[in-house]
Amino acid sequence: MKKIFSAILISIGISVAFGDSPIPSPQPLNIVSQGGSKPIGFFVARKLQNEFTKAQWLELEAFKRKEKSDLKTLKATHSAYFKEWSEIEKRARREFFDAHPQGKDRRAYIQDWVSRRKDLLKSQENERNQLTQSFEQRVEIMKSEQANRLKKFKEFLGRGEQPPSDLWPKKYF
Repeated sequence: MKKIFSAILISIGISVAFGDSPIPSPQPLNIVSQGGSKPIGFFVARKLQNEFTKAQWLELEAFKRKEKSDLKTLKATHSAYFKEWSEIEKRARREFFDAHPQGKDRRAYIQDWVSRRKDLLKSQENERNQLTQSFEQRVEIMKSEQANRLKKFKEFLGRGEQPPSDLWPKKYF
């Protein structure tokens, strides 16, 4: 009995070692590509697709990070310019007040100053809004391009072909 049992175990071990296993193992999908490139299996295709979507996400995040940095730089520039403008206006206002002691002249000057200040702040706000809108448009364009590239990438994987490298995302680091 022991001899029969050991013979069965040895034969199962040999068949497992040489691929004649009675239990079917998952096999990768091998489809011959029409383009002559090396066929890829199902699991490799799945891994490639996961890497591709991760690379697209990283591309989008890097782009957003760059745009956020640009917006932060613009805000800092505006802030510095406004401080400089305020200092210049402060000196000019003091000179004007020294030269014009009358309240009527001072009121007119302050009204002009308030309108100049409003115009400056409005122009800076418009510039920020324009930058934000262009950023949002570029993000939408990038998302649609990524969706198109992902669709083409999946088509190649569906045929069992290695997708071309020009479909992979660009680096924005």
